Amino acid sequence: ETIYVGTLSGRMYSIDVTTGKIKWDFATKDSIYSSVIIGNNHLVLFGSNDDFIYAVNSETGREQWSVLKEGDIGSIATLGSEQMIYFNSSDGFLNAMEIESGATKWRARTSLINNSTPVAAPDKSIYAAMSDIGLFTVDHLAGNGKSQIIASEKTITSLTYGGEGLLYAISDGTSLYPITTGSTNLPAVFTVAVSSSPVIGVDGTVYVGSDDDNLYAIDGKTGEKKWEIVTKGRVYSSPVIGVDGTVYVGVGSYLYAIDGKTGEEKWLFKMHLNGGSLSPAVGADGTVYMGSSDTHIYALDGKTGKTKWVFNTKGRVSGSPTIGADGTVYVGSFDDHLYAIDGKTGEEKWR
Repeated sequence: ETIYVGTLSGRMYSIDVTTGKIKWDFATKDSIYSSVIIGNNHLVLFGSNDDFIYAVNSETGREQWSVLKEGDIGSIATLGSEQMIYFNSSDGFLNAMEIESGATKWRARTSLINNSTPVAAPDKSIYAAMSDIGLFTVDHLAGNGKSQIIASEKTITSLTYGGEGLLYAISDGTSLYPITTGSTNLPAVFTVAVSSSPVIGVDGTVYVGSDDDNLYAIDGKTGEKKWEIVTKGRVYSSPVIGVDGTVYVGVGSYLYAIDGKTGEEKWLFKMHLNGGSLSPAVGADGTVYMGSSDTHIYALDGKTGKTKWVFNTKGRVSGSPTIGADGTVYVGSFDDHLYAIDGKTGEEKWR
């Protein structure tokens, strides 16, 4: 197995997850912030701030193709077996590109478009948020024929697909809109100062943090508030839902565990320094992993909040941990290292 890591120095690394050895590294001309997409025929795709999208062979690290983007790129989205990538660009277009060749399939003019990730819905439409007039949708194959504006005159800053044909849009940082895919109708709206992307529970409940120091649970279909809980500060991070429905959220130097149905606090854990701009990660056994500006990774019992282990990276941790199939915890640190940590013991496997 392999993990791919982009760096501020403009290099993409392919790392063996078992040994930590670098298989290859690929150099671009500027920082890499984008996520990585794995395409057909062992292709690794990513964007760089040098204005190119790259496709690199996952086995050799050799460039398959690179394409100069038209305008700065936002986040990349994919759509199942169609093997195309979709991305917003700052020149006001929603773009579709073939993964195999890098050829542009279509470009749809959308007015002013922002850098949020496009959403691919099951109705085979691509939804993109715009900075001036709301939400734009196009047919994923043709790039035309279904263009429409939803939530006109609203600036949408975040999109989340919640299943059952519903999109949830954060508008102007003040409102949550549930939008039925394929429709221009806006159902109930929940108004709150929102700083994070919502997450959706298995029962359709929407959990979202707010600038008013609250975490909210909202009925995904009606927009009615189920509960709210006051925290110790603004909720910038996105909540994470455990297998038992517990909602975990970081706020400042605190990590909360909240009953997803009732909104009751289960436990509260305090870190040494602020780590609340990060989202935790939850392992298959319910262990909660959280990084912090205090240079540590914390492993907590998801039911009790008791500390299982603490790992010091010797540098600020500003990203959420990733958990491998075998329970290994991967996290980057500002000490210029990527760490692989045994999820059960907290022992370092490699760096």
